[in-house]
Amino acid sequence: SWEFQPIGCGLGEVLEEDKILHFQLCMEGVDFTGNVCVTGSIDQLTNWGDGVVMDFVYESFFDVYITIPAETPIPLVVEYKFKKDACETWESVPNRTLVIDDTLASETDLFHTFDDGPGTCSVVSDDRESFGGVKARFH
Repeated sequence: SWEFQPIGCGLGEVLEEDKILHFQLCMEGVDFTGNVCVTGSIDQLTNWGDGVVMDFVYESFFDVYITIPAETPIPLVVEYKFKKDACETWESVPNRTLVIDDTLASETDLFHTFDDGPGTCSVVSDDRESFGGVKARFH
C-alpha cells in the first residue's frame, strides 16, 4: 500500500484513543549549547526536520509531550533521535524505534540519555495533576 497506509480506503485498523508520548532526555555530562530537540519519522516529530524543542525541567533534564491522535492508522512504527546545540548536532546512536498500536499505554514515558551515555538524571513524575509533578517541572 502507498506509504504503508491500510489497504481499502480506511478499512484498516486505527488507534481507538489518543496516545501521549512523554520524551525525557538526560544531558548530564554532555557539553551542549542552546536548545535540545527530538525529531523523527512522523509529522508530530517534524518528519526528520528541525525537531520539537524540549522543555528544560531541571539541571540537565529535558522533556516534551506529543500526541498521536485517535484514528491514526496502526501499527505505526516511529523512529526518532535527539539533537543538541540549538538542535543542530545529532546523536550518533542508531535511530530509536517505537511501535504504536492499541496495546501501548495511553501515556508512555520514553526516558533516554543523549547518545546512550551514562547520565543519571532522576525521572520526573508524569502525574501532571499532582503538586509534586507541577513543582518538579518548574524547579
